[in-house]
Amino acid sequence: MSTITRTISIQTDDGTQVFPVKDLDFTNLVCDLEAQGIDVMSMMDNGFDRAKIMTTARAFLAVMVDLPVKDAGRLITQHIGHGGSLEDIFSVFTDAMTDAGFGNRPQPEDHKKPVSKGRKTTKK
Repeated sequence: MSTITRTISIQTDDGTQVFPVKDLDFTNLVCDLEAQGIDVMSMMDNGFDRAKIMTTARAFLAVMVDLPVKDAGRLITQHIGHGGSLEDIFSVFTDAMTDAGFGNRPQPEDHKKPVSKGRKTTKK
């Protein structure tokens, strides 16, 4: 788990609200997002599904700050209405994933590289 304390600022009708972002762990993150119709594994390989951009933003905010999705959706509506953007949410989510070690995923071509065994020596 991350030792970084991360927050997200959301513009609301009552002013800026700052929410602590919970530590993300792989299994629960994937399950929570899949329960909301977001295929995070495919997203990691293929990027965001633009057709589900609002659903994705709502799901990300909900899992980051541990809110029901409907409440997260209301916050996003207020955030956008007060000059915020979806990028604000995606940026914090990306940073939280990196903090949790998600950015260190090996690339598919890395699995094809031979693994060296033993100690490397140089001939003289």
